Amino acid sequence: MIGKHPIIDLRNSKAFRAFALPGAKHLGARSFRDWKAFEAELDRLWSEGIRVLYDQKGELKDGLEQLPRVQYLDGGIDAWQSFLYETFETGPSVILLGGLTGVGKTDMLDQLRDAGEQVIDLEEEAQHRGSVFGNLWSRPQLPNGDFHFSLWQKWTGFDSDRPVWIEEEGRFLGQNSLPVTLFQRMQRAPMVRLEMPLEQRLDRIVASYGQAPAAQIITAITRLTKRMGVANAQRARHFFEAGRVRDSFGILLQYYDSTYQFRRDRDHEGTIISAPFPHSQDPQFLIEIAAEL
Repeated sequence: MIGKHPIIDLRNSKAFRAFALPGAKHLGARSFRDWKAFEAELDRLWSEGIRVLYDQKGELKDGLEQLPRVQYLDGGIDAWQSFLYETFETGPSVILLGGLTGVGKTDMLDQLRDAGEQVIDLEEEAQHRGSVFGNLWSRPQLPNGDFHFSLWQKWTGFDSDRPVWIEEEGRFLGQNSLPVTLFQRMQRAPMVRLEMPLEQRLDRIVASYGQAPAAQIITAITRLTKRMGVANAQRARHFFEAGRVRDSFGILLQYYDSTYQFRRDRDHEGTIISAPFPHSQDPQFLIEIAAEL
């Protein structure tokens, strides 16, 4: 039923914006205090294909359950979220693909997929690279409910007897958040950590971000000021505006290396196996060492 028919969300606007079922249309409680007006609106929506009605906990307003033609989501949005979260607690094992900024984790996920491995590219799904630079060139992000539903569809389509490779990420990618149970699986999962010398990482970052719109880069640097310090942010911006892109990104890379290490020490509990350079760029090498985890 979910994902096959247009649906009506009866919750308040704040709850709807935070998480809704894919394709849901909002018709909050304040919109139908007048019963006849609500029935008229329901008739109009029915003509557009609406078939499913839901609220937060399945506790529908008196009388709504008597309306003809409408299907109800048993347990409301809470039941769907519980079902979705429980799904990620089972199924295939997870292998994290980790490493410092610029080691080529996204490229390696593509190579692993091409080699026949099961892969979830979270940055691709969320249309965000997980930092203040994360939305450069990206399409608008999906609502969080659609993001979760997309991950659920991929997860339930995997072979449970084979692992799924997922890039190491924090809980949030821009406006999207990972389902808590999937994030917990990632925290406990073994990790293959890609290694690459600093100069090669800088080469990749300059090639990837160096041609981005200058105004967006400057805005991103400005947003980092409190976290990386005024002096470092000013130096990074000065170098960028002077055309010294590599020097600017070198300062930013030092900041991201330190925050990556802090986050990994805080969040990750699983085993870590390092893939030394240049073997870190060979998907078959990674598959072989992952078999030891």
